[in-house]
Amino acid sequence: MVSKNKHLTLDLAPELVQKTLDLIHESFVYEKKYRFDVDFFPLFNKDNFHNIHILINESNQVVASIGFLPKKLKFKNKLVSVGFLGGIAVTESVRGQGVFKDFFNEILKIYEEKVAMFFLWSNLYEMYKKFDFHLSGEFYEYQSSLALEKQKAKKISEFTDGEWNIIKKTYNENYSRYLTVERSESDWEKIKKISSVNGHLDNENYYFFNKGQDLLNTVHEFGGKDLSALSQAPYSIWSPSKLNLNNETKKTLALIKISSPKLFLSFIDNFFGDKLKIESLSVNEVKFTFEDKSFVEPVSSFLTLLFGPNPVVEFQSYLPPLFIAGVDSI
Repeated sequence: MVSKNKHLTLDLAPELVQKTLDLIHESFVYEKKYRFDVDFFPLFNKDNFHNIHILINESNQVVASIGFLPKKLKFKNKLVSVGFLGGIAVTESVRGQGVFKDFFNEILKIYEEKVAMFFLWSNLYEMYKKFDFHLSGEFYEYQSSLALEKQKAKKISEFTDGEWNIIKKTYNENYSRYLTVERSESDWEKIKKISSVNGHLDNENYYFFNKGQDLLNTVHEFGGKDLSALSQAPYSIWSPSKLNLNNETKKTLALIKISSPKLFLSFIDNFFGDKLKIESLSVNEVKFTFEDKSFVEPVSSFLTLLFGPNPVVEFQSYLPPLFIAGVDSI
């Protein structure tokens, strides 16, 4: 049966912004006190509406949405182009009809030559596995035994320009330790507008916590040399590396899909030089040599070797840990 749904982007149909939000809120079971366009402002704002894709039916109802956000991951002077996917929703009336499958493949096709990898965050692993996404990356979660604070927390939108300059400087130190999201001034301005995120700043030490319904009572970004305030925070703490704290759990970072083979090979060459060479790359497997030894691995295993969980020790001399903070994930 030929689909009668029409594919648009929100920049061409601004009158459908609220209907798109309503669909997302319904699909994600959002509580009324939270808003997706607040929690994920960097994705869902008018500057990125050309990357918010929707399907509308003959009655002009939004039946599906998929958002794309172009990003660059940075380590020192090295960059790799990636794409974050979020705001993925399908109305119940068209589920099970192949609508999402066709729509999602269409969106991947639009951007596949522009990015080395796609990232998305979802607990629907078995579904996204069919689109060649794989669980990869790692972070550590530490559960606090302290009681939640009763006082009103400060919103990051309330920080002064001087305070933001300290936070930016501290965040930029991550570029020498992690493969992490590059933030331009425009990116920082959008982060400031995520009014559902709270923050704490003490001298040059900071942490962000909460993110509306998405990351409630969770510290999802921190920086600075003195972590004493962080250790006293009555929240769960997400960290890209081990901390000297109790109640540790290792978790998977994201669902990752290799996109453009050309850009992915360039990424590998940029970090490994002639130490690791990919001989062939398909949807299912990677044939490569590392230090003159030949290997064949499923793509899922190769991504794990690179990013974790439990990345191979020999690779860590060339590729730093992957770190994507909560205000960047969508």
